[in-house]
Amino acid sequence: MERTLPFALTVVVALAAAPAAAQKKNGACALLTTQEIESTFAVKPEAPLDHEEVAQKAPWKGEILRRCNWPLGKGSSAGNVYVNVGVTKTEAQRQASWAQLDQVVDQFKSRGWPVEKKTLGKVTCVVGTPPPAQKVATVVHCFTEDKGRGVAVSPTLATGKVSAESVKALVEKAVSRLP
Repeated sequence: MERTLPFALTVVVALAAAPAAAQKKNGACALLTTQEIESTFAVKPEAPLDHEEVAQKAPWKGEILRRCNWPLGKGSSAGNVYVNVGVTKTEAQRQASWAQLDQVVDQFKSRGWPVEKKTLGKVTCVVGTPPPAQKVATVVHCFTEDKGRGVAVSPTLATGKVSAESVKALVEKAVSRLP
């Protein structure tokens, strides 16, 4: 997990954020439920942590970006599930959001991991499988856009394997709850 967690943080939009005091009605954490996280990953999550920030860089400059971290197990002992919600109102924002998937592919490949990119309906997932000697879990990053928003779900598990299809299902549930 020590290797997976820092890598996962580079997968999400890497801007500074202050945690919200409570889960916000329009925050990223409101897009999934504790039961959905637990049934997908077979681990009870701790209370989610909502983050909200104003983007400082183009093409999102001035837009509010939302993130959620669902710690899995006590103190994230089993990993984390990250939910990211960005803005895709302009063509530049759309292209930059989709380009982040290519960056994830490049990061996996630079680590020597086999990478698979899957398009599952409107959701595109990148699956990175570490070599067995690394003893870390498979990492999946799934993204789609709808309603002028880009939504990504990225679980980072301490051990085990997660399917792109199960993460896709979470992305679809999150998108269905967008305002």
